[in-house]
This record gives sequence, C-alpha cells and structure tokens, in this order.
Amino acid sequence: MPQAFTVWLGGPHTNRAAAVAERLQTELRAHDSTSEILLPSHLEDVLASGPAAQGELAAYLGTLLNPHGVSLLAVVPAGTGQVARPLPQNLLELWLVEASEQAPDSAAAGEHAPAIVSLADPSAGLRLILGLLQARGWISEQARYAYTPEEEEKIADMLDQLGYI
Repeated sequence: MPQAFTVWLGGPHTNRAAAVAERLQTELRAHDSTSEILLPSHLEDVLASGPAAQGELAAYLGTLLNPHGVSLLAVVPAGTGQVARPLPQNLLELWLVEASEQAPDSAAAGEHAPAIVSLADPSAGLRLILGLLQARGWISEQARYAYTPEEEEKIADMLDQLGYI
C-alpha cells in the first residue's frame, strides 16, 4: 500500500524545481498518490526569516499532512536542509543541479543527505525520483495507466487490424 511522504526539491533553480514538482505530481496521480506542492513563494508570504525558517515550516507541514495520506512536494531554497527536528517520517531530499553543476558540500552532509538529480534530462530525472519513491515502498511499482504485456499485445493486434501498424 502506498504511503504518504514528503519530497524536498532543493537547489539554486527553484523555477526548474517547481516544474519538476508539477510533473512529479502528475505522475503521482497515476500511482494513486495524493500530493500538494509547496513553493518558495508560499513560504515567503508566511516567513521572511530565511531558508532555515522556511525549511522548518516545510518540515512541519509534512509532519501534519503525511499522516492524513497527503504527500508534500516542497520546493525549498538552498540552506533548508539544516532544520530542527522533527522531520517528516518519510522524507526524501533531492538536490537539483544543471549538467555542469554539483551539489555544494553542505548539501551532502548529515543523515538525510540529498540525492542528486540532474536537470539536464528532465525525463531521466523524473524516472530517478519515481524509482527512489518506489524503492522505499512509498508508491506502487506500476502506474495505474500502465498496461500488462497481455493488454499491450491485444492493443497492438487491434491497431494492426485497423491498419495503424
């Protein structure tokens, strides 16, 4: 059974991270996972105290939403990782980088070291994120819209009979 979780999408490219969060939310719907996106602009409206305070709020919202079956996709600014406990139980931290960039040393420290996801190939990055969520058992292995091999064969036969393939 899929579980609710919190994903922190961090790094210097919050606009690109927001786009990744939107694509990820679409994919999660196919896995019967309810999720909400939290953007930096939402956090800035509430707190102007900097990244650590925004991270505290993102952590708090995750601990509130996750027990009710709602996953949180939080686009968080750099420096958010150093927050006080408690963190959400099912937390996946990601650091989004361009092809030529690397995560800063500060992002690799601690027990919740973020996974590095390249923005060079957004589809590959999305597959990596989905794979990490599946490996933890937080989403199902197969999307609801995926076909079994038998269904694919039946569809191919119908398309062949109609002259499309």
